[in-house]
Amino acid sequence: MIDTALIIQAVNEFERCGRLIAAGLGLVKLRERYDTWWRDDLPPDERTWRAYTAKHMRFGADRADFLLGRMTRIGGKMRCTRCGTESGCPCACGAAYVPTHRWARAAGPAEVAAPEPTALARAMAAIAAHPERSNRAIAKEIGLSEPTLRRARQKLAESPAE
Repeated sequence: MIDTALIIQAVNEFERCGRLIAAGLGLVKLRERYDTWWRDDLPPDERTWRAYTAKHMRFGADRADFLLGRMTRIGGKMRCTRCGTESGCPCACGAAYVPTHRWARAAGPAEVAAPEPTALARAMAAIAAHPERSNRAIAKEIGLSEPTLRRARQKLAESPAE
């Protein structure tokens, strides 16, 4: 098993040399190891990930978050902080995107409190807002498939009017 001090040394050196993927991979390994430690056993200035990286990384906590974020986004989905749409901005609402990975920092209390809407719920909301538009036009606008819009329109027709 590789010593934690060696991982820290390697990450610092990789970042200094511009080997960002290697530095990010090292940070992923370090973060996995950090997540297994009891926080009460750590010194008071290392009890959060940001404090730990600020103390041990020459490049600081913000750069560590950036490098770690690059690795967690590779192959991962992005989620809109406003509407919850996942992937590469099909919602076009202009809000910032954040990684859906568990290490990503939350955008704020609204994101944590609000559950992510399902595709069917989003489709139903879009149809309710513009019932005159075609399923294909709405599907293209919100980034869903036409069959999903068809099911949503059918479900709206079946539900009793309020």
